[in-house]
Amino acid sequence: MTLSDIKWGSVAIVILALFIIGLAVTVKVQHTSNVELAKQKEQAEQGKATAEAITNNVITAVTLINDLSRATHEEKTTVAADAGERVITIQKQLSTDTCANTHINSDAVEQLRGFANGLRQRAIRADQH
Repeated sequence: MTLSDIKWGSVAIVILALFIIGLAVTVKVQHTSNVELAKQKEQAEQGKATAEAITNNVITAVTLINDLSRATHEEKTTVAADAGERVITIQKQLSTDTCANTHINSDAVEQLRGFANGLRQRAIRADQH
């Protein structure tokens, strides 16, 4: 068989067919790769959205806790200042009262404090129910 005996048209058709098959395989692989990348992109976007939602919730919770802490601190400061003013006012009013300046037995003081604490505890339990 010589070069002149080869049917070059048939060879060209076979080479063209092989080229087309190669292109088809390449396109299919590329398409599959693109589909996989699209899935990965979607999963990454969902993960990002979830992470952002969690981060926003944490920031909101921390902000709320900070606001509550600040309000509690301000309230305690106000209560302490009011209590100090009340003590001064009571001391001024009782400075001239002879009854207020008499000595009271420490046992009686402890009994009155125990009674007052018991009243507070009962009031707290009543508020909780």
